[in-house]
Amino acid sequence: MTLIPSTNALGLLAQHGIKNGLPLFFSFLCALISVILYVTKSTSRRVGKYSLPPGLPRRFFGLTKTNFGMPTWKALALLHEKYGPVTSIYQGNKLIISLGTIKAATDLLEKRSGIYSSRPRNIMGSELMSGGMRGVNMPYGPRWRNWRSLMHTGMGIQASGGHKCIQSLESKIMLHELLESNPATYGTRIRRTLASISMSMAYGSVVSEHGHQPGKYVVESRFMQWFRRVPEAQRKSDTQVYMALLNEAREKVVHENAPTSILKKGLERQADYGMSDVEMAFALSAPFSAGVATSSTSLEVFILAMLYHPHVMRKAQDEIDKVIGQCRLPEFEDADFLPYINAVIKETLRWRPLFPMGIPHDTLADDVYEDMHIPMGSSVVWNAYLMSRDEKLFSSAEEFKPERYLDSKEQTISSKAVDPAFVFGLEDVFVLVCTLHGILSLLPFPGELLLWAFDILPSKDNTGNEILPSVAMEDFVEGLAIRPHPFGYLLKPRKGDEEAKRAKEEIASTC
Repeated sequence: MTLIPSTNALGLLAQHGIKNGLPLFFSFLCALISVILYVTKSTSRRVGKYSLPPGLPRRFFGLTKTNFGMPTWKALALLHEKYGPVTSIYQGNKLIISLGTIKAATDLLEKRSGIYSSRPRNIMGSELMSGGMRGVNMPYGPRWRNWRSLMHTGMGIQASGGHKCIQSLESKIMLHELLESNPATYGTRIRRTLASISMSMAYGSVVSEHGHQPGKYVVESRFMQWFRRVPEAQRKSDTQVYMALLNEAREKVVHENAPTSILKKGLERQADYGMSDVEMAFALSAPFSAGVATSSTSLEVFILAMLYHPHVMRKAQDEIDKVIGQCRLPEFEDADFLPYINAVIKETLRWRPLFPMGIPHDTLADDVYEDMHIPMGSSVVWNAYLMSRDEKLFSSAEEFKPERYLDSKEQTISSKAVDPAFVFGLEDVFVLVCTLHGILSLLPFPGELLLWAFDILPSKDNTGNEILPSVAMEDFVEGLAIRPHPFGYLLKPRKGDEEAKRAKEEIASTC
């Protein structure tokens, strides 16, 4: 029989009574009082002279939509309204610290990055499904630094020229496919394009179809050990797929003039990184498995924004027509001369932030911030949704206003504009580069192509009435990265068959 763990006299008395057959009620009463005292002590929000950040009592544990009756990011935003820029809540025995302002996130995650540079333990997503080899889930240390170096080697500024060529070609192929598609297949065509870009960047090869769906598992409970066979089977399957991709790409590097890719750069320095083939295979999976989903979601949110704000779409098309005209397709370099398009992309990321609770950090040591104690081992998140609604930074924050990122003459992106990516700390820079593979540099080009070629219009029902999908974030699919539910829309060519003909010609001559 498991005895009640306790450090006080009442607990010992209860254990003695249970052992020696004292009246059951007396033993139960002592045990109950002991548990109450134990829980009260363990949940105290005061440590020495400092208190934990204010928040809900421990009985309100669990960061789930079921517990709150609303998405977690919104529930935490309400807690910030009540308790201030730093609040806390328990998820079981884990203390979660939520940061609700850019100042608090910058003060802790950037200025004190030595304390907040690690990641919380991820039993399912990291340990069971990848053996801890996925860089986005790695705790801070030598292994993570090697992964970061590999990602930087392939995706840094030095390698961006070759990747732009790939992105340009694939985006033009997407344009051609969309021109010949029915609305039901738009999403498939877009996902194929983004999957192919990611595969090209990682392995130097392309894909014809998209079918990878990461992020299926969210269970972290220790008592579900029987469930291990499911993620471990997935791990074996993923290992086979990633190793096959690695070996196939390696053959091309050895025997052919392979294009620039993260793999090609990584193989040149594999010994320096100290990575085995399996570690290299999982490291290379990061841009593909996570980047495709988040990048396609970004483009879907961009399309939603155009459906709800046709005046913005018209203004963006006017800029495209003025800079590019109708005699050629947009090129990747045109983005530098399209400030309004760039502002639209920035506003898209702010309007519906894909990571409304940021990326979790783990504290490596005790810390004190503004007289609040942040214990070692706490998880720290930041509320990007709340930051994106800060009226001091974004006036009329609920409105979609690309102009907020432009200078007074709307000719360039303002240097005073707040970055809508809400990235804090070097670790998150590399994670978001990996998972989003540079949305702020990638998304403008397919966005240009879509608006150059099409009017983005709502779909219609059988009676001809327009159907507008919900854009409320509460209706999005919840997760670390949120996404809208599938929705319908129409792409109406602006110039008849001219786009298809020009796209075919440029695809044949590109790269």
